[in-house]
Amino acid sequence: EGRWDKALTVLKRMEKLTGTPDPRREAHLLVRLGQDAISRGKSQKEASEEDESEITDYLRRAIKVFPGCVEAYRLLGEHYMTAGKPKSAIKILTDLMKARPSHFFLLVDALQRAHTLQNDEKGFEKCMNQAVAMPVSSSKLLLRWAQHLAQQGRVEEAQAVLVTGITRHPGNPDLNRHYAELLVREGRCEDAIVSVQHCLDHIIAKQHQFQCSRCGFRSLDIFWKCPQCHHWDTMEPL
Repeated sequence: EGRWDKALTVLKRMEKLTGTPDPRREAHLLVRLGQDAISRGKSQKEASEEDESEITDYLRRAIKVFPGCVEAYRLLGEHYMTAGKPKSAIKILTDLMKARPSHFFLLVDALQRAHTLQNDEKGFEKCMNQAVAMPVSSSKLLLRWAQHLAQQGRVEEAQAVLVTGITRHPGNPDLNRHYAELLVREGRCEDAIVSVQHCLDHIIAKQHQFQCSRCGFRSLDIFWKCPQCHHWDTMEPL
């Protein structure tokens, strides 16, 4: 029904009864309340100070309840940019790099816009270099940064980022494909073929080889008795 305030009240009552908090659900209810406050502000010619305070309060509460709530960081960053506060936007967007680095790639576009508003391309590059250097950085973040470097003509740096990504995620087809494309662009076709072969070998080694005809359970090795449905002799080769 979109009655997020009522839903939040019920959730808090449930937590008191069960003794089990649900921070992720609570955070997303607060995000919804923040979105409604943003929509009300857009419908007016100029958001009041009360509206501004309400928006930031809901979104900051969402982050406090669940520090990994990506949408709260994104909306708050966008709100700060709309309000002419790119420095605050950069601060809140980069906070996710520590709170939930695996999902940081979702905020890269917003972060780049915030740095552009600050005329601080070097600051954006510094932040991205820090992010991709983290051992838990996602393949999507590494690919995004490599593409950015390649577009600027910094092919060797892009290749280095992709090699780092492939080392961490050897079976990732996107990283391997873009790396192979850069190698082909330089005329290094044999190196590109070797890279693709390594990727395919890794993917094949991880693929399931058998599937239960009764329940669909998949495995690398054959089981004469399915571990999931416990029926005998139901494993078929894929």
